[in-house]
Amino acid sequence: MNRVLLVLVVLIMSSIGFFVFFWSQGNKIVPTPKETNQRAAIPQRLIIPKLNVDTSVESVGLDANQRMDVPKNVNNVAWYNLGYRPGEVGNSVMAGHFDDINGKPAVFYNLHTLKVGDDIISIGDNNMQTKFVVSQVEEYDYNNFPIEQVFGDFPIARLILITCDGTFDQAKHIYLKRTVVYSRLP
Repeated sequence: MNRVLLVLVVLIMSSIGFFVFFWSQGNKIVPTPKETNQRAAIPQRLIIPKLNVDTSVESVGLDANQRMDVPKNVNNVAWYNLGYRPGEVGNSVMAGHFDDINGKPAVFYNLHTLKVGDDIISIGDNNMQTKFVVSQVEEYDYNNFPIEQVFGDFPIARLILITCDGTFDQAKHIYLKRTVVYSRLP
């Protein structure tokens, strides 16, 4: 009888511990960095062999409108530093310009041509390379952009690349589409 009581006490205490942890995390399980006690490196360079892209990464947060900021140099990409780092469990997001103010192609002009299986490489501040493989390429209407799907939590490490696309709306000064490339660790 004492063994049964001991097993019951252990099960109840374990359940209480899990409930307290779960509740303290805002009722959601928070992904943890990739199988290590250290965070992944801060991205410094992005390489996309198929597109002949080898560019610097600018660390950005939110702009004045509370949206992900963009790179200041049209030939660089911007990494959203309020999210995950490339290689951590979750969505790491980088954005690049489609063209410059004169309509000349910029760093992600040909992003829409990537296909499933193409390589993307992020190089961190520790010179470590993290390779990703394209798993999906999507085009979304500007007004129907899946913010949670792109910037939210995800159970595996993904690198997501974003750029403008489609027709340019002169009145609003925006492109009406967004190309989103989803990639994951091989």
